Amino acid sequence: MILITRPEQDAQELSKILQDKTIESCIDPCISFDLLSNYENKFNSKLFLISSKQAFFALQKNKNLDKNFFVDNQFFIIGSKVAELCKNEGAKKIIKVFESFVEFSTYMNENEITDQINYMCGDIISDEAEEFIEKQTLKKIIVYNVIPAKRLKKQTIKMITENKISLILIYSKFTAIVFNQLIEACGLKNKAVKITYICISERVAKHMEILGYKLSIFSNRPDQNSIVNTLENLIHNKINTL
Repeated sequence: MILITRPEQDAQELSKILQDKTIESCIDPCISFDLLSNYENKFNSKLFLISSKQAFFALQKNKNLDKNFFVDNQFFIIGSKVAELCKNEGAKKIIKVFESFVEFSTYMNENEITDQINYMCGDIISDEAEEFIEKQTLKKIIVYNVIPAKRLKKQTIKMITENKISLILIYSKFTAIVFNQLIEACGLKNKAVKITYICISERVAKHMEILGYKLSIFSNRPDQNSIVNTLENLIHNKINTL
């Protein structure tokens, strides 16, 4: 059994993909999102970084935003699906689409961008993003809050206790932190460290290892298709866990 820790809607979509591949899964979201409709609309430039679907939906939800926001401004975007959503809203001035924030970070270090970029993001962001904010390369504009789950589902606790979960998918460093807190609150750490974890990136996998989950591997690319491929290869014994 595969445990998906993604937010509910994303988890349901992934569960359907796995079901079509006859891979059994269960869902227990470690985080959810609260999209804000009231946030700062004063921007320092016409340059924007949109790094998640949640940021896009929060922008779409804001009725005070200029109706030509997506048409008039220039965008750096992380994720092809986010780019597609922005294009559907009329965005034509997309400078570049990145696979991850690490790739965006590399681009920024190699190119001279003089204008401060408006970073439309959640209240929880990566360490790399914080560094750019400290250097004032990015202006942090919080458009949604990340809400940690308060407890694991009873079904999840039962399955971990009975050794019925063989793989757990972890999509962010913050999810890893919340998952560990929930596991420790249930007294299941001794069981949980024996499970294999597939993480969306090497950075997340390393953090899982720091938390004590040594059976943590990561996908080749930081996207869902790569995670699914890694999962299939693992199930069919095409790769070693460690």
